[in-house]
Amino acid sequence: MVGCGPLRMNTAEVLNRFESLAFSLEVEVGVVELSVRDLLDLKPGMVLETKHPAGAPLTLLAGGAPVATAEVVLVEEALSVRIKDILGSATRIAQPAT
Repeated sequence: MVGCGPLRMNTAEVLNRFESLAFSLEVEVGVVELSVRDLLDLKPGMVLETKHPAGAPLTLLAGGAPVATAEVVLVEEALSVRIKDILGSATRIAQPAT
């Protein structure tokens, strides 16, 4: 086909095209591994220990990839997060989501 070469865009063009897309930002407090039996036995009031140290930075994930670290803050009775550090692209690439 004539004129069907690879599409090439510079960084500014890519940002202009996609900057208004919405996505979810997840706050990772910790991971808990459970057996199927333990999952079926969950009941209100049970506590799941995450092994995440109290006061340690939390990880913010975009599309499952780490993008920043944050700390928990209270804003008008709502749990919120304050950004502590933005992870560089090399860190984001080196730490794929599991």
